Order: sequence, then structure tokens, then C-alpha cells
Amino acid sequence: PLHHSASPSTDSEYEVSKCSTLENNDVLIVERENALDFADNEVTFRYQENEDVNRSQEPSQVFEILFDYKARNNDELNLTAGTTVKLIRKTEEESWFFGECENGNRGLFPVNYVKLLGSDAKLITAEEILEPHTGKEELIGRGASAEVFKVVFNGELVAFKRIRERKPADIEALKREAVVINRLRHPNIIHLLGVCLEHPRIGLVLELCEGGSLKKLCQTLVNSFVSVRVLVDYAAQIASAMKCMAAENLMHRDLKADNVLVKERVCLCNISAYTPTSAAQTMHLHNGIQADGYCQHCKCKALDRLTMKVTDFGNTKKIKDEEEKRQSLVGTYAWMAPEAYKFQNYSEASDVWSFGVLLWELLTRKDPHQGCMPITVAFHVSTKGIDLPIADDCPLKWKGIMQSCWEVAPERRPTFAELLNLFTEYREELERTTFSEEQEALVKRVQDEIQREITEVYVKLNEDGQELVVSCCLKHSN
Repeated sequence: PLHHSASPSTDSEYEVSKCSTLENNDVLIVERENALDFADNEVTFRYQENEDVNRSQEPSQVFEILFDYKARNNDELNLTAGTTVKLIRKTEEESWFFGECENGNRGLFPVNYVKLLGSDAKLITAEEILEPHTGKEELIGRGASAEVFKVVFNGELVAFKRIRERKPADIEALKREAVVINRLRHPNIIHLLGVCLEHPRIGLVLELCEGGSLKKLCQTLVNSFVSVRVLVDYAAQIASAMKCMAAENLMHRDLKADNVLVKERVCLCNISAYTPTSAAQTMHLHNGIQADGYCQHCKCKALDRLTMKVTDFGNTKKIKDEEEKRQSLVGTYAWMAPEAYKFQNYSEASDVWSFGVLLWELLTRKDPHQGCMPITVAFHVSTKGIDLPIADDCPLKWKGIMQSCWEVAPERRPTFAELLNLFTEYREELERTTFSEEQEALVKRVQDEIQREITEVYVKLNEDGQELVVSCCLKHSN
């Protein structure tokens, strides 16, 4: 079939954040000539008999749909912004492709309504994903609907996020997550290498982060001293990643230390033996850390040279308008903003609240729900404004940033762009400062005091009556 071009066209991926739907039929003119005759519920195409040959000649490609498109003819596809369409073959006219939507429907679609998922984020076959030299996949992570394994792809060790069940809804969610990750090209966001949609390896091929999660690192260092300079660097990296998400008009909706990965293996040699006293010194300089940040003994990277990677975009959604802010309840209770828990309202501001809880995790290296049911904590935060304990002698700048993230009114919280500026200034300020052992020891004392206060707070919460809180929560959910 021959088609005229669908217009308007856009080459910029950033136009997606400005417009996800084109519905003005007076502007959007899509006329087709020489439309084919077709029977009800069946559409045949001129080149359909050669479909298998054509598919074998061209690499499989997945496109992200940028704008809604309503089919004008029965051999066209209805397109929904934010979903994907798989290319089956190209047609004689460059403005139209023949493909398959997520719901299995096949038909023609206008090229200028879609964007290629990515040149380096390609569809790969199950045979391209190999087991490591050990002969079996190594489980390195587990979530609610997927497991992460260490595998080999293109001769390199990578991470493979494989969904547990092959339900159509889970597969479509996986595709949407791939679209999100591929759009977010940032040094502090996990990198997507490919998507496999073939049984038995349906999942995402991602860069390997050998340091595990930031939560795991915090647990490892729970009784060790870590310079505030290092914590500020981690916070700045995460804020930078979240600023990128906000610029794309996307909400993570489950930001926490467990969903931040550490790219490199972490050097733990003599971790508590030394703290830098000037900006010119690094964390373990006298313990064999080389100029590139790697330890000459264990070949791992020093704490102050680690790279943070935000991951797990399964709950990520696009912020469209006020009417669509109310959504289903997702995320983890203890990191959840009050408006998210009470009204299911998500925004950049709700992610900022979660970021504040993550800052608390970095400082204390504890879980915000330790010793108490997470839903109990969320209920108290949303109804009584009880927040996480902060010691009186906590570093004032860190304390001020955390508290600004926990403003009850979402509009009063800083944006991630503002948070990045704050932590960049904080880092520069620390680099200009010579820290004495007494000043650094103060941070350790604050951490110890907060840990003691955690116990007191949650004991009080439990004494107030968890059963009453849970019953109220159940009533609220009904």
C-alpha cells in the first residue's frame, strides 16, 4: 500500500516530554491512496506472503510510540503513546512501516510517530545470552516479579533481569521499563544493553554493577566510619540521576538505597583506619589506592571513587497533567510521601520525599522501618507528621536538606535540580575545608545517637498499638 506522510514530524526525543498525544484531526492529516480491499477481521497485504523472508533479512527493531495515533484504515495500527511497536518489515514508502503492537495486532504505522528504542539497546536472541565460565547463572538480585543473574553477552559479564512469569502483562511491563531506561542516558542511571523476548530468557540485558546495592554497602559499613565528604558525593550523584528523570517528566516512584547500585567492587581494606584531612587526600591513599581509585591489593575501588547507578524503573511513570496524577499505590511504605500514601498522588515532589529518606539511610546506614511494620510507619507519617529521628548535632547542612525534602506540602520541597546544586555546593565547600579528627568524629557520634533514637521511636510506635494502626489502614484501603 502507498501512503502519504503523516505529519507533523519531530526528530527530537525531548519533544516527548512536551507532547504525548496528537489528536487535532485538522492538523494531523494522514491520507492513504490505493487502500486495499479486506474482509472483516482479516487484513491482507501485498507483501505478506514474503513476510518471513523479509523478517530474516532485516534485524528486529523495537520502536517507542511517541504520540497517540488513531487508525484511518483497517490495515493500520492504533498507536498509544508510551507503548512499543515491533518492526516486522519496511514498506515501499519510507514514511510507513509494517509492525506488531504489544497487544499482538499487526498493521501499518507512521514512522514519524515513533522513535527507535536505541541503536545499542537492541532486540537480542536467547542464544546470545550465555552462562558464565562457571557453567551456571549466578543469582545476584531478586525482586517482586524478576530475578537478576550474572551472564555473558558479547563476551562480557553483564546483568540479566529475567521475569519470573511469562504473563503478557509482565512482558509488556518489561518492554515499558526498557523504553524508560533507554531514554534516560545518564552516567548515574543503569545502562540498557538489550532486550530479549524469546523463551526461556525473557528479560533485560543491563550493565553489570559489581558493588551490589547501596543498601548492601550501607549494611556492610554499619559499624565503620565513613567521611561526610563521601556521603555528599553519593547524594550528588543520585540527585543528578533524578534530575535527568525529572527533565524527562518521569517519576521513579520507588527511590531508595536498595534501588541504587554501585558500579564497582568496593575496597574494604582498612576501611576505618584513615580519614582524609584535606581535599588533596583520598580515602585510602596510604593503603595502596592508585591514581585511578583502584586498590593495588584487592583490585577494588575506594569508597570515595565509587559510581552510583539508579535502577529498577518498573514503577516509573510519565507525569502528564493534574488529572492523571492519581494512580494506583506503588512503592515502599517507609519511603513513601504522605500524598502518595493517602491520595496516590505522585510527582517529582514525592520522589524528592523518598530521596530525603535515602539521605537518612546514607547517614545512619539503617532501615527506616527497623523494628516496626513498614505500613505502620507510613500511616503515622501520613496522619501525624512523624518523621525520622535526626540528632541535634547532625551536620546542619545535611539536616537542612533532609528536612526540606520532608516538607508536608509537596510544592515546598526542592526540585532535584535544586538538590543537585545544593549538594554540588556542599561538596565544593567540603573540598575547601580541612577536617580535623574531632570534626569527623562528630559525624560518627551523630550516627550512633540516631541509631539509639531509632530504637526509642519505634518502641513508642509499637506501644501506641500496631493492631489499631493496621486496622485503620485496612479500613482506609477499603
